[in-house]
Amino acid sequence: MFSICSEYDHKYYTGRRIWGMFHLLAPSQNFSAEYGNLKMDAPYPFSVKPDKKVSLADIMKIMRYMYQGTPYDMTAGIAAGPFGTPDRYSGGAGEQQVKGNWERSIGLFRTSDSYIVQARSWMPAAAGGITWFGSHAAHGTCYVPFGKLCADLSCSSFLLASGVQYN
Repeated sequence: MFSICSEYDHKYYTGRRIWGMFHLLAPSQNFSAEYGNLKMDAPYPFSVKPDKKVSLADIMKIMRYMYQGTPYDMTAGIAAGPFGTPDRYSGGAGEQQVKGNWERSIGLFRTSDSYIVQARSWMPAAAGGITWFGSHAAHGTCYVPFGKLCADLSCSSFLLASGVQYN
């Protein structure tokens, strides 16, 4: 999900996403969204203790996060596209004429699918692990739970995936 080794297209390509996750999980830490150099300055720790117990809904919110309610909100103001969409499609002539970059949110429209793995220690081993599968980018998906038992029962409607055929 994140790489702290390089910043690809622009300074905040990865770091803002790390900040966004920490901003949601541990707002009391008040991490700055601004930094000089992500690798050299190390503005964020490897991990943080969340302010509250993290629920499945919290993880889904993180996966869908587009910095709503922050100065980097991709659904409001100049950053919002038509009808408030946070999606940024590249290739327009203006991109060559105007310097700069759009924010890169955690909930990115180019994501083909997303997963959340949930471990439930209070359940028997055969039923404790759940993989929540989202067949589209997180902000537009409905996560479907798959347990270990599902593999044994052959959930046939999800065994084959095709972009050109509906089964």
